[in-house]
Amino acid sequence: MGLHLNSNFNWESAVPSQQFVEGYVTFKDIKFDKNLSVIIQVKTIEVGRRKSVIKSVGWTVLPVFSPDGYVQSGVYQIPIFKGELPRAFLKDLASFDPWNRIEETIKMKKPPAKLEYLGYMSAVARLLDSQREGHFQIPFDYNRINFKYLPPGRVGQYGYTIAVDAKLKAAKRLSSIAPFGNTAEYNHKITKAFIEQYHLFQY
Repeated sequence: MGLHLNSNFNWESAVPSQQFVEGYVTFKDIKFDKNLSVIIQVKTIEVGRRKSVIKSVGWTVLPVFSPDGYVQSGVYQIPIFKGELPRAFLKDLASFDPWNRIEETIKMKKPPAKLEYLGYMSAVARLLDSQREGHFQIPFDYNRINFKYLPPGRVGQYGYTIAVDAKLKAAKRLSSIAPFGNTAEYNHKITKAFIEQYHLFQY
């Protein structure tokens, strides 16, 4: 499915809950594979005058298909795991049910792929079958979030709800951390640094 970069920020979103405004990414002619997933990697960047430093923060997985072959259209909140996605574990994700494998590995608590939740950090992502065009059009619809991938018994700590949304309205805006308040130029530098680092042609 390839690599896609999300770096276009909603600069009026809250610093503790940053949002991106790229919208849907379209993948065409994808054949059914019960283990097919979108892997979300979270990076941090220190923008420098000559060189920017990019580091891994965490990663997570969003399965694409249901066992009976349908796209699992919906809005999902998914926990983030600390650090880089282990290469050995990447092969497991392609060969087994992704979240069954994740849960088994967490219980093992040992190599070859020790997994650790990154606090209560999570990603909210939309997944949509192209045949359902027009559904799930609200970019951040917390009223329809599916929490099924969150750790059992911890939805209260993770869950993005109307109460959390109200609290974040009082938080510092992302625009406040852009140098000299120039969000467009800063965003361009961030995007350019990732393109160069990962040799991207499409993003």
